[in-house]
Amino acid sequence: EVNIPLMYRAIFSFKKKNGGEFFSHLGQLEIFNRAIVKSKLPVIFTVGFNPLPRLEFASTLSLGIQSEEEIASVVLYDNVSENEFIEKINKNLVNSIQIEKCFIFPVTNQRRRESLSASLWGNIYKYDLKCTKTEIEEFFNSEKAQDFLKEDSLCYFEIFENYFIAKLVFNKDRAFIRIFIFFQYFKPSILYT
Repeated sequence: EVNIPLMYRAIFSFKKKNGGEFFSHLGQLEIFNRAIVKSKLPVIFTVGFNPLPRLEFASTLSLGIQSEEEIASVVLYDNVSENEFIEKINKNLVNSIQIEKCFIFPVTNQRRRESLSASLWGNIYKYDLKCTKTEIEEFFNSEKAQDFLKEDSLCYFEIFENYFIAKLVFNKDRAFIRIFIFFQYFKPSILYT
């Protein structure tokens, strides 16, 4: 990597569904490593006794949680088209994990690459519930939910008929422990998706 003056960073999004959500993070890493090696793309590998593709994931999800758009990146030593990248990797991935979008751009070894997690603004979660919209609204109007709804809260909620969407913005000063209050309130009626 030090001897390569111009490299290319491929940032891509992928979905995990239909069983892909049950791969552990290390299992997912191994699946992507194999797919990248089998694709014969011009990927830069780590140095050392056991070289691996220079692969990075922005964040990890808990086991069993499906995703529509997780973010990852890999570093290439030669430019390829975004369609070729997606096609070659997807051909070697399992059907339950597939790359949806890709963006490839040049980088130099003169400047330190910023990690993906440093650029991540937050996450959007969808919670499907076995309760009605009225019950969800009752919770959000209760005293227990007031921490979620404060003006400076990191959470933003959209309530629909049998589900709600939570947008959580990252902030280093705050933990997301308050979300567990919600789970304690609705615990018997939650459907895990």
